[in-house]
Amino acid sequence: VAAWDGPPHAVVNLIDESNREAGVATFCAYGRDTDVAARLLDSNVYTKIDVGFFRRRLSAAFDLRKHLFDEPFYRLCNGEGDQLPGVYVDRYDSTLVVKVIVGAMDALVPTIV
Repeated sequence: VAAWDGPPHAVVNLIDESNREAGVATFCAYGRDTDVAARLLDSNVYTKIDVGFFRRRLSAAFDLRKHLFDEPFYRLCNGEGDQLPGVYVDRYDSTLVVKVIVGAMDALVPTIV
């Protein structure tokens, strides 16, 4: 990032060094996760980051796990492993606990929950 005059946390389109579209990501200009300025959400810059996006990602995570556990007590979403960087969801029967560890995702929590 050569210069940034936008908000401290944002959803941005990434462009590589050859000026090609690289994807859509969360961006953090400063704060707790500045060691990694951008975290890729999708390689398609036209992907809309909305309720449907999170529903698809969390449904895919659920589908991967639903046959692995006899009881509904497990990590439903494991951040980057489920293509939701910095988002962790633990399932305790009918209760879900969401933990967000990336500042840029904080603003998206109402969309996730």
